[in-house]
Amino acid sequence: MDLLYRNKPVFLLFLIGMISAHTFRGDNARTGQVNTSITPPLKQINTVTVNALIISSPIVVNDTLYIGARDSSVYAFHNGSQLWKFKTRGWVDASPVYYNGKIYAGSRDGNLYILNASSGDSVGVIANNNAQCSSPIIYDSIIVFGRGGWNRQINAYNVNNGKYVWHYYNNQMVYSSPALHDSTIVYGENGGNLVAVNAYTGALIWKLQTEGGVYLSSPAISGGNVYFSPGGYDKYLYSISLNTGLLAWKKGNSVEVITEPVDQYLFRSFLKFKPETRKKLLRKFKRVYKLRSSQIEALKPLTRENPPNHAFVPLGGNATSSVAVGDSNVFMIHKEYGYPKPRFAITAFDKQTGVERWYFSEQRSCTQLGFCSSPLVIDSVVFFGWGEGKFYALHAFTGTKLWEDSLDGDILSSPAAEGDKIYVATTTGKIVTYVPGPDVVSFKKSTFCYPNPARGNVSHIQIYVTESATVKVTIFNAAEKPVLRFSKELIVESTATGKKYTYNWDIKNVANGVYFALIEVKGSKDKKILKIAVLH
Repeated sequence: MDLLYRNKPVFLLFLIGMISAHTFRGDNARTGQVNTSITPPLKQINTVTVNALIISSPIVVNDTLYIGARDSSVYAFHNGSQLWKFKTRGWVDASPVYYNGKIYAGSRDGNLYILNASSGDSVGVIANNNAQCSSPIIYDSIIVFGRGGWNRQINAYNVNNGKYVWHYYNNQMVYSSPALHDSTIVYGENGGNLVAVNAYTGALIWKLQTEGGVYLSSPAISGGNVYFSPGGYDKYLYSISLNTGLLAWKKGNSVEVITEPVDQYLFRSFLKFKPETRKKLLRKFKRVYKLRSSQIEALKPLTRENPPNHAFVPLGGNATSSVAVGDSNVFMIHKEYGYPKPRFAITAFDKQTGVERWYFSEQRSCTQLGFCSSPLVIDSVVFFGWGEGKFYALHAFTGTKLWEDSLDGDILSSPAAEGDKIYVATTTGKIVTYVPGPDVVSFKKSTFCYPNPARGNVSHIQIYVTESATVKVTIFNAAEKPVLRFSKELIVESTATGKKYTYNWDIKNVANGVYFALIEVKGSKDKKILKIAVLH
């Protein structure tokens, strides 16, 4: 190997890991934290559409957005206008990376394309001979990416001449995008291992086996630790020492999720039968399929003639995105399978201790893939997308929903930001640009509870109406028994501003558990159910 890549000074390696290369997750450490300021509410300023599903996450360089799509193309847009389109021979699911005036984009046709960032003209290609989903990382004229298919390597090449530098052979294929800090590269392989190698030689430094297979999730490096949420059926977030590979902590969120989920095919078969028949099936399932007691307990509510229509019956879950790391918290998105439909949860954990700081969840389906949008942290706000086209902004320290918008399709792509703009793409091929704007409020968007989980003496329930009305609130426990009822007449003086009202629910003497607040506006179809977790 060329001596150019040996014995790099420590201070230079530190800078390499920190400098943004206009890449997936915002920097080479893959933290998902962007040094800008964007405060919700947001407004759309332009939307462009490609005729293809988008999984690739955008990168933005001086107001020019670069993204891949499943029409096998790489696109460039500037302020909402298409600059160029480059056609490959396979889906472009990997997020591109920008470096020295060039775009590097991997395709499932087995090639990594090097394109002129201004014109889209091809200026080179690195043949990796395998479908690529891993987003490349570039540092000090080296480009590194993982390989899928039968090839289990992670490879390094010189970006200036395309020459091979090193490789490391793994137990399984590598779709995880590598993260870099100092002289260490960390990535996940599909066998469930988190792997650390030397950035200049490819030599193994350490390897850690997690409890689940790794698919598209990428690690993040911050403050000397690696934060990783593997996916598969692993519900945990891991904190690992970057230098030693030793586990600092491993945490799941506080919501009940079965460690070993019910097989989804078995679950769908179970629902085809009438409730009375399901009771008999449970005994058979326990014997034939060797279901655990916790799995049987999860299925029992579905043997009732009228199963709960607003309660969630958990049937297992897994992480669904790469984590984001802020100044004090780590954010993990989790998908929970269950009845009546799946839901997602985003949880904030303390970076140092792994203590859960807050939890936010809504029942939204994500129909396209198991992996969805990864969070983006900007100042004190966490942005992320999910199924049913929902794009959210939550307060990073409290988990309070600050704003949301509804787009078409699902949001599998992770948002990107530059300056005062934030960009998000959907499975319908839409790429939307937002900037801070006037609040567009409604009953549905602006009615919520905080904090959640409620850990103190009070849970705040905020209600918004656009015109004078009486609102009725009924709070149920998990057994569907009402524990509180009240009504409130809200007088709206101006329909331009509406009326916000906050009810402070005293929970000092309320038992721990999950509660549901049914909020109804009399004389209107407006109705919303809020799930409130009480944890003293």
